[in-house]
Amino acid sequence: MRNERTRKGVYVVMSQRAAADAANNQAQAVFTCRAADCYFREIKVPGMDNFLAPIPKHTPAQTEKLISLNLAR
Repeated sequence: MRNERTRKGVYVVMSQRAAADAANNQAQAVFTCRAADCYFREIKVPGMDNFLAPIPKHTPAQTEKLISLNLAR
């Protein structure tokens, strides 16, 4: 992943696979957020299984929400 503005990049290890959602026909980057922190969680590519990145464990007091961004060329 790379920030196009700053040109800084990082490698992301995709450690798991998940079955593709047949209804998903858009490329998506998915983030999970808790409190003030967000983590890259999943990449979805139409016609392929989804790839998941590990995220830190959370405590029961932390709430979690999922953010999905549709990707376009």
